[in-house]
Amino acid sequence: SGQTGTFAPQLFMVTNYAPSQFTIPVGQNAVRVINLSLNPNPVSLYKTVGGVPSAAVATALDNLAFGYSTTANQYALVNTVQLQNFAVVDTTAPTTALTLDPGSNLNTQVLQTAQAYTLYIYGQAGNASQPLTAKWVLDYSVVF
Repeated sequence: SGQTGTFAPQLFMVTNYAPSQFTIPVGQNAVRVINLSLNPNPVSLYKTVGGVPSAAVATALDNLAFGYSTTANQYALVNTVQLQNFAVVDTTAPTTALTLDPGSNLNTQVLQTAQAYTLYIYGQAGNASQPLTAKWVLDYSVVF
């Protein structure tokens, strides 16, 4: 609230995963990131080594500007074993993880194989009333 320009209050219509898009093989997940944060630069979802961001999890999860579009926020198929030890980074400082609110579930959510997930990033770093937060949401569940 109170923001102007790109960050002015908006309503985003986000499409869910549909099984007709593509099949999610066992051992993989469909993952996408939607950046709704007030970070001034694009963000990326990185893997970490020893707690230090090392590389983007997938090309589709790298360099994501504010907002949502069906082309910029596509699902990436990622091996389930790779879906742990994450960091959200500002693309201008990719070796430094952004500090997230303790309520984030970035590294505590257990991602089950062959499911579709969206990671929503929202809030603002350093803003106690609207802290930067990253939350996994299950978009589609396959029953085995």
